[in-house]
Amino acid sequence: VMGFAPICAPRSRHMKPCCKARDIRVLPNARPRAAPRMCDRGSGEGNGATVVLDLEGVIFDGNAEVMRTAYRAATKKWPEVMSKAAEISPRDAGVRSSWVGGDFSSYLQDRGDDIPKWLEAKLEQVRPVTSGPAEMVLAARLCVSEAVASSRNRAINGRRPLTAGEITENWQEMKDILYMRCGAEEVELRHLFEQERSDWMLSDEEGWLDAGAGGVYPGVSEPLRCYAKADNVYVLTSDLDRQAAHKLLQRGGFEV
Repeated sequence: VMGFAPICAPRSRHMKPCCKARDIRVLPNARPRAAPRMCDRGSGEGNGATVVLDLEGVIFDGNAEVMRTAYRAATKKWPEVMSKAAEISPRDAGVRSSWVGGDFSSYLQDRGDDIPKWLEAKLEQVRPVTSGPAEMVLAARLCVSEAVASSRNRAINGRRPLTAGEITENWQEMKDILYMRCGAEEVELRHLFEQERSDWMLSDEEGWLDAGAGGVYPGVSEPLRCYAKADNVYVLTSDLDRQAAHKLLQRGGFEV
């Protein structure tokens, strides 16, 4: 549809329309294959087609916001484990030089005030195989606990943390074991993630909006605004309520 990838199955059966926008249409879990060519509907004349797009993953790259919220939730659930994340060397954590362009300097100076850069880099590699926010919280805990064990035992037995590749290849089998080992349930972690997101929005709305709206995919904004002059554009989201979605879209430069 309009230069975008085909509609995929939504992440949740409870996915709901959050708003009608004059500028946007969203496809669940799809990303632009390439920047669409400019449309020729500047006159506003069109056939009144209805286009529906997903908010995160199509219009916005929500990685930064999701990973930081998952880190906050994991810290709330397992404070003793997660408090050690900022002290870990990126090399001990399993960050590859290719992820950082061969330059570890900014990672070595990282104080981890928000989320340690090494953890953000590793979670970005792992996120594609996770399903929902609860699994992101669980993945954050796994990455930190693996890094802590590696930093303690590397000199003794050469132990290293699981690589991002090993985690992604085995995630479907690992996650159920991790839930039991960590004393957590999917519903609990999902609720904790949602609560941390809500608390972040209330305590630092500007910071939350910067994290969420800062990732508008290149080549998306202008074509969507162009098509919206002629057609009905809707946005779906299973992650945010209507008010939060409106604010995110407006911060991204869209008229809702």
